[in-house]
Amino acid sequence: MNKQEKKILRKEKLKKELEDLKKQRNEDIKAGNTVYEAKEDTLKQNKKYHWPLFYGLKAQRSFSGYKLHVLNKLPKYYYTENNDKKKVFDRPVIFTPNHVRKKDIEMLLEAIKKHVILLSGDFENLHGTLSGSLLEKNGIIYLDMVNPYDNEYLKKDEEYLKKLEEYIKTTNDPILIKEYENEKKSYNTKIQNIINDRKNVKEVERQVLSAGKNIIKFYEASWNLSPNKILYDGYFSLVQTAVDTNALVIPVAYEQPVDFDMKDNDIYIKFGDPIDFCKYFNKKPKEKMVLTFDEKRLGLDIVRDRIGNLLLDTLNKYSKVKRKDIPKDYWENYKKHVLSEWYFNEEDIEKKHFVDKTIVEQEDAFEHLNNLDINKNNAFLLNKRNHH
Repeated sequence: MNKQEKKILRKEKLKKELEDLKKQRNEDIKAGNTVYEAKEDTLKQNKKYHWPLFYGLKAQRSFSGYKLHVLNKLPKYYYTENNDKKKVFDRPVIFTPNHVRKKDIEMLLEAIKKHVILLSGDFENLHGTLSGSLLEKNGIIYLDMVNPYDNEYLKKDEEYLKKLEEYIKTTNDPILIKEYENEKKSYNTKIQNIINDRKNVKEVERQVLSAGKNIIKFYEASWNLSPNKILYDGYFSLVQTAVDTNALVIPVAYEQPVDFDMKDNDIYIKFGDPIDFCKYFNKKPKEKMVLTFDEKRLGLDIVRDRIGNLLLDTLNKYSKVKRKDIPKDYWENYKKHVLSEWYFNEEDIEKKHFVDKTIVEQEDAFEHLNNLDINKNNAFLLNKRNHH
């Protein structure tokens, strides 16, 4: 078996394992059971592996030459609406860092120190690897971030369905009609499974947080490779999950400045103050509160602004370069440098970012102009004037 065949076989194996995970998760939630990630025994095992992983990551960082600068202490207290001082970790916590590099996971785990469970949309590249196995021991919630309508397997199914449709039009063959019905049913089931799993992951998060555990949920979901966005938009479920589970949200800024020689050994992490969305939305104890779209957007704006301010402060103090000195080829060199760290390509990263459908980007708003034939339109208008 050659290298390419092994790669294909591994991909198929991982695809099946992810589908099995999603299927089991769905069955547990439908039956009202505790999912694997939130079971008492699982969480005990996760915590057991936390400190060996912590010291292992710390030793690995020291050996590799990277320097971690934790710019402030993790907040220990917050204040209630009555100005009562309370301990932060008497409640579950959702850490929401920005997401820019491969090393941010291990560096954040070291900076936080406390046991946290990671939310990851990278099953294909993590599961079965050494780093993935260690993270799974510590605790990980996998989610499938693939757009169900932009999936290579589903696209093959679509092509097959189209071919069947063409044959049926010309032959009206009852065997082909039956085949088409079965394939269409299977195709719809696959799409629904992906959509259902996204809903199920929110329930997995709720169960883990309700068990009193903390999670890391990267605000941007995928690496930020934008040349001008300091922060991408986040997913709306973050705010509702915090309200559902009485969790505090701690924004975190991660910065790994890269100089013109692509050196980036210094890493800076800064914690923000806890955000209490239960207090913000006046949620009473044990009350079930379903936030409106606008409330969730408002909550996300608060998180984004906090992370953005932390990031700007860090960049202003510790950036390796000045804007006026940046050479023309810096951005392309930076992207190549970042992408060389992991299996991602730029397209993989962009697919995982949240897109707010209510906001139309400028290039999309004027995209129709690319389809206009100016010469053809001018000729039409001239002909119309001459006719009159």
